[in-house]
Amino acid sequence: MTFQFRDAYEFSSTEEHRAHYDKNAAVYDEEYAQVENYDYPARVAAVFNSVAVDADSPVADVGCGTGLVGRSLARMTPEMVIDGLDLSTGMLRVALNTGTYRAVHEVDLTQANPTLEGSFGAVISAGTFTMGHLGVASLSHVLSLGRRGALFVLAINQRHYMADGFAAELDQLQAAGIIGPWEVLRVPLFSEPLPQEDARTGCVVVFRRGT
Repeated sequence: MTFQFRDAYEFSSTEEHRAHYDKNAAVYDEEYAQVENYDYPARVAAVFNSVAVDADSPVADVGCGTGLVGRSLARMTPEMVIDGLDLSTGMLRVALNTGTYRAVHEVDLTQANPTLEGSFGAVISAGTFTMGHLGVASLSHVLSLGRRGALFVLAINQRHYMADGFAAELDQLQAAGIIGPWEVLRVPLFSEPLPQEDARTGCVVVFRRGT
């Protein structure tokens, strides 16, 4: 296997991430998602689909990678309008070729992206809020993508969720009226019939942007 997902946990710069995912875009699905029985994107998409309404469109798939989340959403709701956002042009190229996305955007969500602010009725993410990727400091940039009342379904690595203080930050955002009430669900990452211990479970945070 040439793709080593855990390598990305150690990166400290945007360029390291971009180079890693550009290099491995063509083999990501075959060597990681399929071999490892990684069905977390589909489970996160199912959470989104269970709470979304017609007004929650278009959808921004943040850290879309090769399009695993977007493809799952499209299978569940074919009429859904989805844009893919990612740091890696290689990953975006693969995602766009799936025919799932209306458009794709190369963005660095550790920074503000003024041209996309308020453009979406919903935001979904699976895989980018983890160690070495996006942290709690990037929440404000992700929040800015959604218009008032937008739905957010954000999957967060469980260890990262605890260590980086996501719950405290979400409480502060709610207290300030920036987001509404939020909840966190524990969702398995893999489909194999093994005990779903913490290391194999992700946190999926669901809320709406304040109105």
